[in-house]
Amino acid sequence: MVTERERAMKTPSPEESAILEAVIQAGLAEPWNAMPPSHRKRWVEHVLEGKRGETRARRTEKLLAALAKDA
Repeated sequence: MVTERERAMKTPSPEESAILEAVIQAGLAEPWNAMPPSHRKRWVEHVLEGKRGETRARRTEKLLAALAKDA
């Protein structure tokens, strides 16, 4: 059984890394880290569920806008 801590420590995929890099480059790491892990996971899943690059980019922008609003 994988614990929540072990799950949180897994190495992100290249796609997940791209989302995290966008968050960091936008200067929104603090509100991202303030989110519960389950919310962060759901945001990443939501972005990655997009099949086309345009969809993923649009969803990433929505994520950044939501984080900026909470910052």
